[in-house]
Amino acid sequence: EKVALEKKVSDMEDELKSLPPLARIQALRRGNARLLVENKAMLRTLAQLSPKATLPESEDL
Repeated sequence: EKVALEKKVSDMEDELKSLPPLARIQALRRGNARLLVENKAMLRTLAQLSPKATLPESEDL
């Protein structure tokens, strides 16, 4: 699983390098938004699995 994730990251980095600056920024923003959604979903899942766990304060970026 780790190797697959590393390959995916490497492929994404190569794809970003080939984009013009504006498209690169837009792609990074989309990726960032997707990761924020995934992180929130994981935190909700962890909170359900561990009732004693508390969710961290959200930070606006």
